[in-house]
This record gives sequence, structure tokens and C-alpha cells, in this order.
Amino acid sequence: MRYKPHDYQKYAINFIKEHPIAAILLDMGMGKTSIVLAALNDLIFDSFEVSKVLIIAPLRVAKHTWSTEIQKWDQLNGLRYSIVVGTAAERRRALMVDADIYIINRENIPWLIEKSGLPLKKFFNTSGLAYKALGLKDRLPTMSEEEQYQLLASDGMLVKRPLVVGEDFVLVGFREAQWQEQL
Repeated sequence: MRYKPHDYQKYAINFIKEHPIAAILLDMGMGKTSIVLAALNDLIFDSFEVSKVLIIAPLRVAKHTWSTEIQKWDQLNGLRYSIVVGTAAERRRALMVDADIYIINRENIPWLIEKSGLPLKKFFNTSGLAYKALGLKDRLPTMSEEEQYQLLASDGMLVKRPLVVGEDFVLVGFREAQWQEQL
């Protein structure tokens, strides 16, 4: 089926493409997923600004919604995705798939962080605007791990990048020696 976005959807797609920090707040059924996918498709294949995407969603949405939308729209048929849910072995296999988009449920963020062997605080983008705006330098030490996981799941701009997940490693941030050793 051909995706023909409404004017408000076109506006939202362009807003995402033009703003590194964006939120799309629409009622259920108004096309949030298709808007994000259309923007990602353009950012990956047209402007080459993005190469890999990690989507964090509730379990049911991670398992079904994103893949259904990708398969539904003709313009998105070039997007390769991998759903990173299930057992630890299934998640590791899903992360090894060559994909443009990796879809994980928010309950698996602790697994991803544990797999790295790094402390949770290392996953925060401490130089980012969102981190500073929320005053997290002072707030993080007083927050529970669960609150910190929820915070990471709520805003991708809080996650330190690049984030590379291999079969038996997770790299957070760029440290050349570490990358040469693992890759």
C-alpha cells in the first residue's frame, strides 16, 4: 500500500528530520509509527544522516506494531529491521542480524546494560542537552536503578552514542583502542 501522509503527518516527518530532539504527541491511530518510519527512511536512505536505529518500545508494540507498519507501506520496503525480544539467546541472535532498525522492549534495557559490564551511569550522554536540561548530574545519584532505566527508555537523546552491540560485547561511546580490540 502507498503511504500518503496527511498534512499534519508531513509536518511531523519534516520536523523529525530537521530537529535532532523531537517528540510526536498524537492520539492513538493518528500515525505516530508511520511518521517516525517515514522520517527514518529518509534519514537513512536519502540524506544518509543515520545508519542504525535503536527503537525502545513496550513489549507488544516492539513485537508487532513496528514490523507491521514497515511491511504495510511500499515506501518502507527497503528498511531492514530486527526485533530484539525473547530469551537472551534470541536477543543476541536478533542483534547479529544486519538491519537498519533494531526494536527492543524497554524491559530489556537492563539486559543490554548488564551485557556491557559497565555501570548504568556510563550509558547516559552526559554532554547532551537533554541530560543538562534535566539536571541529571545532580539527580542521577539519588535515583533508583529502575528510575534510571525508565529515563533512558523515555528519551533516546539521553543514551550515550555510539552504541555498538555485538554477540558478546557492548561498546558505549567511542574509545579507539577498545573498538580496535573488539571489532
